[in-house]
Amino acid sequence: MNIRRIPKFIGSLKNLTYLDLAGNNINSVPDFIGSLKELTYLNLAGNNISVVSNFIGSLKELTYLNLAGNNISVVPKFIGSLKELTYLDLGGNKINVVPKFIGSLKELTYLGLAGNPITGIIPPQLGNLTKLQSLDFSSTSRMSNYEWISHLTSLKTLTLSKVNFTVAELQSFKGAPFLSSLSISNCLLPKEPSLLAFKISQQ
Repeated sequence: MNIRRIPKFIGSLKNLTYLDLAGNNINSVPDFIGSLKELTYLNLAGNNISVVSNFIGSLKELTYLNLAGNNISVVPKFIGSLKELTYLDLGGNKINVVPKFIGSLKELTYLGLAGNPITGIIPPQLGNLTKLQSLDFSSTSRMSNYEWISHLTSLKTLTLSKVNFTVAELQSFKGAPFLSSLSISNCLLPKEPSLLAFKISQQ
């Protein structure tokens, strides 16, 4: 039987560094999670979460946070205070806006926002994520402004969908010299072949 609530005794495990509660039927994250100060890994993917406690923001040692496959509609502000995060997956939720503060998570190497109804302009602050190696925006709604990709100098894997590329956005891929995997589906490219005259290594 799937867990519906996170048991209270977990809040007393003060030395816990790893907590995986993925694939249950949890609908909220209680405040006592914030007492797990040593936690570095928290996986809550594949639940029914719509409310996430702000006390997660006190988990300053957290490097891995997976909230994919839930019912979250707004990216919680506390995520911006988790400066040690290297892995953040918010895919498969109901998020429609990418907040600027994501760009302050300078240690991120993976960012997943796939499968959300995101529309509008992507904040250029994401260009501050110079350690990012993998970015997944697949199966999202229509978004614009990808010129900041040129600042992602560590990027190796990029997945996009439903993008009407401008010439400047395509040229921004030149700024990702280590890009080895590029997936673009249901996208529109400029009609002139000469505008595609840039090199991306294929492996």
